Amino acid sequence: MVGELSIRDINDANAQIYRDENFDVQIGQIWDLSAASLAQINERDMLIPVANDLGAAYSHSDVGVALVVQAPHDVAICQAYIEMSQKHESPWRFKICGSVDEAEMWVRRAR
Repeated sequence: MVGELSIRDINDANAQIYRDENFDVQIGQIWDLSAASLAQINERDMLIPVANDLGAAYSHSDVGVALVVQAPHDVAICQAYIEMSQKHESPWRFKICGSVDEAEMWVRRAR
């Protein structure tokens, strides 16, 4: 994803993932947000993706989500998403990564 993202962009991308016929067999998601900005998104906005992911976790509980971000605000938003997910007892695993290579290695090992 690139450019200035809104929470709607995130939610639309999430919906595409859930509609994909391969969703039930995926072992991980890599969200490469390194060329994007989450400046328009606040921590409270993350409630919607958390709720959607919790619903998806009922049918597919073994997923690792790697978030590739670098800017301090973007890291804070992703950390808020992770903390909310954990607070609501998501079975998914989460990691903030500094590069796609790091994310790919983590997803492979997180199986």
